[in-house]
Amino acid sequence: MGEFMDTVHYVQHASRIGDGAASLKTRINSVVQAGPGSAKPKTAPVLQPRRFIAEGNFVLALVDANAVSGHTANYDLFRVENGKIVEHWDVLSLIPPPEQRKNSNDPF
Repeated sequence: MGEFMDTVHYVQHASRIGDGAASLKTRINSVVQAGPGSAKPKTAPVLQPRRFIAEGNFVLALVDANAVSGHTANYDLFRVENGKIVEHWDVLSLIPPPEQRKNSNDPF
């Protein structure tokens, strides 16, 4: 993790993750594997990056995510400093099945 992010000064804005690398690792592990005693299958979510947009020291990743919790569009914004991620924001939006959508556009 230290190769890509500043593990000392990492600031997290996602509501389900605390600041610092340890909190991020804990969250990633909870998403990848269901907890003990859980009825959820222990399978990793399928994450498919769809677009990356970069300007200055910000990078926006649009990711198509299929997880136990549902199909979501993940919008992750990263601030980079000295070649490493130092800050993160996200928005996760559930994607309804095609037959429930009001149009034929997807979120990507």
